[in-house]
Amino acid sequence: MDGQDRRWYVPQAVPQPLREQIVARRLAGAALTEIAQALQMPYRSVRGIWSRYRSRGLAGLAADYDRCAQFGPRFPAALHEAALSMKRAHPRWGAGMILVQLGELFSSEPLPKRRTVQEWFQKAGLSPGRSRAPSANQQRGKRAHEVWQLDAKEEIRLGDGRGSVSLSLLDEATGAVLGVALFPPA
Repeated sequence: MDGQDRRWYVPQAVPQPLREQIVARRLAGAALTEIAQALQMPYRSVRGIWSRYRSRGLAGLAADYDRCAQFGPRFPAALHEAALSMKRAHPRWGAGMILVQLGELFSSEPLPKRRTVQEWFQKAGLSPGRSRAPSANQQRGKRAHEVWQLDAKEEIRLGDGRGSVSLSLLDEATGAVLGVALFPPA
């Protein structure tokens, strides 16, 4: 992928012979950047393959397809069900509180992260979205000087290290800066 191409890049599996060629070239003294250019591969892929070889030897060059796209629960079903039943019994408890309770019940098991438990609750329909108050009327100004915006910024660091505060006045319709005031904080 060249520097001009800004589309989403999905990495492809590198064939085993190409992985072995990368290691052979590196063992022969070639720099990783040279290998990447010669094989027209992303440097990051070449570096990753070399790193795997250094840490795991030839076994590190084998593809780890068994680690890809692990679907389904990665924790015991009993732990998953206990979390859901606790949430049903105590709807106001959050994932953190339920993890504390699960830690006492399943002390020998590794526990999931808080975000994982939150996702379990969402998938089970136990975590409704938060209700939000309707937002204020966000009608923007249509003509110049119809609506102004006043913005304050504090703790701005100047080039000499001193702090400053800024107030700016903008016209909403035109985006024109009507005024700016800078002064040291009190």
